[in-house]
Amino acid sequence: MNHQEFIERTGLTPTIEEYQTIEAIYMAAGEMDKDEFCKEFKKCGNSRLVAELFRTICTLKGQYEERRNEIEDLHQQKNEMVDFLIDRVQAFSDKELLEKASEMVGQKEIIRRRIVKGHQLWSYETEWMLNNLF
Repeated sequence: MNHQEFIERTGLTPTIEEYQTIEAIYMAAGEMDKDEFCKEFKKCGNSRLVAELFRTICTLKGQYEERRNEIEDLHQQKNEMVDFLIDRVQAFSDKELLEKASEMVGQKEIIRRRIVKGHQLWSYETEWMLNNLF
């Protein structure tokens, strides 16, 4: 919905700056169609309560995005650590390191990564594959 459509549907004439806030509220309203939104906005859109709730929602949405980005970063760091452990396992034949990596992403993923890297699987990994993949 654009500024002119809002004016036609509500009879209200917000400034461009006011309409930007209205449009943001409209976009956050989910599946509500233009006519329903305008009807509801006419009832309570200028309410201080609605404005405060919208500001709170915007703040929470920003915090959610920050946390989501942090989680994505941690996931990437975990994957890098698993790859590092797999490389150390290959270099030092350390079963404990392989077990730690497996705790992080699961045995199936460890075997998949070791195969992709061209590493020779250990006998217990081959046995695990035969018991779990076929």
